[in-house]
Amino acid sequence: MSNVNSVLEGAISALYVYPVKSCAAVRTSHAAVCATGLMFDREWMVVDTNGHFLTQRAHPRMALIQPAIDDVGGAGKLTLCAPGMEDLGVDEPDELVSLTVKVWRDSVLALDMGEHAAEWLSTFLNTPCRLVRFDKRDRRICDATWTGADGTSTYFADGFPLLVISAGAVSQLNSRMVQAGRDPVDVSRFRPNIVVDGWPAHAEDALSAFKVSEIVFRFVKPCTRCAIPDIDPRKGEVFNRVNDILRDYRRNPCMNGALTFGMNAVVNRGVGETLRTGQVLSGWE
Repeated sequence: MSNVNSVLEGAISALYVYPVKSCAAVRTSHAAVCATGLMFDREWMVVDTNGHFLTQRAHPRMALIQPAIDDVGGAGKLTLCAPGMEDLGVDEPDELVSLTVKVWRDSVLALDMGEHAAEWLSTFLNTPCRLVRFDKRDRRICDATWTGADGTSTYFADGFPLLVISAGAVSQLNSRMVQAGRDPVDVSRFRPNIVVDGWPAHAEDALSAFKVSEIVFRFVKPCTRCAIPDIDPRKGEVFNRVNDILRDYRRNPCMNGALTFGMNAVVNRGVGETLRTGQVLSGWE
């Protein structure tokens, strides 16, 4: 990437947290940094009766479930909203039940959020399911093939604490979408945590790390893409597909030809600090 010098400056244009895995995003102006990613990110998850995680891949209506977090006292009070449903305030049961759940190849401990939450989600998704919260007595270690032996962990994210995307990458995609006679799409299709303005399209692919104030993040793995970017998060259904456009230019030979868009990152320094939109950041190769 010839236009990337030793330091490449940009700014945080958007921050997103996804309290419930595969449900809608919470766009925020600021977010606390934890070792596992942004605070409350993928801390809850919907599972089937066997404890296996549910996602939009099989249940696209999950995109219509809008979480909200009230962080009074730092406990994280979760509320869920969805079309045609009364809002659900998720109260942790008096007696918490720990169970083993599956997210991809990992088995981890989680806390069951009770019958009320299970009934609400089962009704909206039309399938028996339950809501669980990550049991912080456990740890889910990220794939050391990519992170090294530093013991980086995450909650219920697909594999790594953070996903970073340049706004220029979405603009480039949308130029191709328009050329193909399709409507532009929003960055929310790609479920990033941090969106960076001012970087060239896909600059994150060529950088090794970036710094925001005293917080340092390290890029570890290109984000391979499944069917979720084809789901319109406003409709909760497959609409105005993007993956067939991405196949024209985003096959990554380093990932066996898989489509990649955005980069996964881990926290090297700055746990307990706060990210804010508008902050200047500096990336380097």
